[in-house]
Amino acid sequence: MEHSYNIENLPLQEEDWKQVTRRKSPRQCVIGNVEKSLNIKAIPKKAFLYVSRLHPSTKQNDVELFLKQVIPEAVCEQLESKFPQYYASFKVMVNLNNFNKAMDPNIWPSGAFVSRFFHPRTAKKTPT
Repeated sequence: MEHSYNIENLPLQEEDWKQVTRRKSPRQCVIGNVEKSLNIKAIPKKAFLYVSRLHPSTKQNDVELFLKQVIPEAVCEQLESKFPQYYASFKVMVNLNNFNKAMDPNIWPSGAFVSRFFHPRTAKKTPT
């Protein structure tokens, strides 16, 4: 039994084809590298951590005092946990150059959960 597939005999279905569009090239940017400037300063890039599975009685100030020993610029915000009777959760902001230090398991209490914090996307508002 011989099969002959001829592309010319196949029915053309419009929904199978997609219009190829060119992607926009990213905008060109420049990141400064002069250390000293007269009146303006750049701020360091920030990284955000999600810290969870801490005892429910743990407060924002407790986490900040704990982290300031290792990462002086750490800022903490308590989050609403799904089960506040079982654990406390926090969002921690550190300078990007200290991110690896903050992700070191040797600085956190046993059983604490630490990961990168992902900000939820906000829905775009459409003009009405």
